[in-house]
Amino acid sequence: MGSLLSRTMEIQIFNYLQNVILRMMRSLVSRSVEVEISNNTQNITLKNPRIYLECGHCSRFPPPELHPGSTDKCHFPGSSPLWGVAGILVYEAESFTVAIHFSNPIDYNKFPIQLGLELSPGKDHLDRLEDTYDRMANGIYSSSCLDIKFNRVVVGKRHRPVQVSDGPVKVTATMTSAISSFLKVVLEEQEGSGEEAGTDNPCRRRHMLEK
Repeated sequence: MGSLLSRTMEIQIFNYLQNVILRMMRSLVSRSVEVEISNNTQNITLKNPRIYLECGHCSRFPPPELHPGSTDKCHFPGSSPLWGVAGILVYEAESFTVAIHFSNPIDYNKFPIQLGLELSPGKDHLDRLEDTYDRMANGIYSSSCLDIKFNRVVVGKRHRPVQVSDGPVKVTATMTSAISSFLKVVLEEQEGSGEEAGTDNPCRRRHMLEK
């Protein structure tokens, strides 16, 4: 009887230690992205957030509305220690939609950490989010996207902020290069057009080349 109890305790201790080791391994290799969005405008409300994830999952969902002067966060961890996290978060306002692309891959030797922004008039992002993700992840734009403002960077130890603007709206984003990456997005109001503010618009450049 005593040997049976001893054997049972050994199995329980082994299973416990195995679970602890697995959790530690996951924490060492798994990737995540925490997104903080600050709405620094006076009259614009972001609403109806939508998410598309190529890999990973959402553990803390974005708020349904982000009012002027407010800040909130959402969190996207990898769903497996063998995969990172990659996807887009889209918010809409009355006159535009903004899409945030992020990726934090498991193997930095094969894939870089990426950050991208799209700003488009109306509800352009509200069809197939998978199409928006593919467009942003691959940076492939055609002459049909003249009104879309797009910008992205490969995130390293030092990288410039990503910024897009159109009319009175400017969106700026930065992202840290880390296993648990922090992505900060700021929505602001400004004077002047997006092109005057130096917004990157590869769609317009490509259209001019095609003429």
